[in-house]
Amino acid sequence: MKNVILTISLSFLIIACKTQKPLAKMDEGKINISGETYLIKKPDHKRTQLVNTSNKFSKVRFYAPNLPQDIKINSYIKFDKKIVTQICAKYIPLSILEQLPKGFNDFLFIGFKMNENGSPIEIEFLMKNTSLLTLSQLKEIEEELKAGKFKVVIQPEIKQFLKGINYFEVDIPVLYSDMLKSKQEKF
Repeated sequence: MKNVILTISLSFLIIACKTQKPLAKMDEGKINISGETYLIKKPDHKRTQLVNTSNKFSKVRFYAPNLPQDIKINSYIKFDKKIVTQICAKYIPLSILEQLPKGFNDFLFIGFKMNENGSPIEIEFLMKNTSLLTLSQLKEIEEELKAGKFKVVIQPEIKQFLKGINYFEVDIPVLYSDMLKSKQEKF
């Protein structure tokens, strides 16, 4: 009985340690946290990608039967990037944000798949391998973004064309320097 308890305790400890390790320093593969499974990918030697394995649209082509070919959805949407920045800053400790590079190309890239109402249904993250962000931080960011605090406003003249769409994409690069400013404004 003691061996079983020790084995279970050790398993939880190993999982907890992995979720606190910087994601960019982890190897490719699947990892579990709080009942969710994520896939860590290395598209090249400079970047790390995180994908929730419950995402259904990652391998599904964009489908919009009523959207005229000359209309680009991103030209007809609005969103508040500041909300995304504040959510990211909320879950990343100040000590980590202060250590992250602050150049123009130093950001957390968040790829959203949105439904026809402008709500996020799936999220993927991409970062440079210099990032110190952890799986648990990104999971918390993903959960809050999906919980309804972030939404895209779709201009009325295009709404009619979104009927029957499976998703549309919105990509937002969130600068680490902006996250730091947002965090510092809170104090």
